[in-house]
Amino acid sequence: MTQEKVVHFLGEIIGLGEETLTRVLLNHNNCTIPKKYFHSSIEKLSASLEFVKHRPQIHTESSVAKHDVVVFFHFGDGGIDTSLLVSYPCFVILVSDNPSVIGPLDESIKLLHIHDMIHYVANKQYNTKLDDLLELCLKGHPLDIDSQSNLHWWVSQQDVAACLIRLIHNAEKLPQISDLCGRRGWSSKETLEQLQLLYQRTLAGASGKFNPEHLVVKPVVTKILQGSELNIRSSRPDLSVIDDVLLAADGQRWRPLITLRTSLMHYLATKDLHHNV
Repeated sequence: MTQEKVVHFLGEIIGLGEETLTRVLLNHNNCTIPKKYFHSSIEKLSASLEFVKHRPQIHTESSVAKHDVVVFFHFGDGGIDTSLLVSYPCFVILVSDNPSVIGPLDESIKLLHIHDMIHYVANKQYNTKLDDLLELCLKGHPLDIDSQSNLHWWVSQQDVAACLIRLIHNAEKLPQISDLCGRRGWSSKETLEQLQLLYQRTLAGASGKFNPEHLVVKPVVTKILQGSELNIRSSRPDLSVIDDVLLAADGQRWRPLITLRTSLMHYLATKDLHHNV
């Protein structure tokens, strides 16, 4: 009888890790989580646990088998010791937004480099680009003209979690390094406009003082950049690799579904808008 695969969630699992964990549990898979987050995660997942076959267990190194998968979450500037990850007898998917602080990787480690993900948590080391833009909203300051055309490839935490579920069950198909981000580039100017719109609506909703302009339907997509305007400071990471992996896994490519406005609303929900970020 084939032994059931266990998914081991390690690293900073708050946010993306817990969202992916919920999906794994609802798929009735076994999983483990670090002792550090066990009680807080169980509390957050209490509603979902009523409908799952397995409850998460506290992670121990000895519980990892060769047919399992380890998913390690790393966000921010802090380094990590990859020697522990190399010691695991199974595939390791290392999810990070800053591979430059990780160092050399063993061939058993599959690095998934996440670009411009919108986290749904209040941790100050996440969403630093959006926090800078929100600061402009809070203070009523304009965007620096030199940074208006910088592109961001925003992708929601939900879409990344949905992708991870597909990769967890096909870890052997992953190459050493893959990039993941949104398909559409948003300039800082466009992002700020969307954030300002939602920020003003949020404040109006909190106060109950809606004005007609708060309810006007405004287009999301601005004019397409042409000619010399395409010469912007950042280009989209190569999504062809993750496209090929997902196509081989289940016949579907990488197609994020969550809109920027929806992601920004989740982001704003993590903020105390009466104070600076």
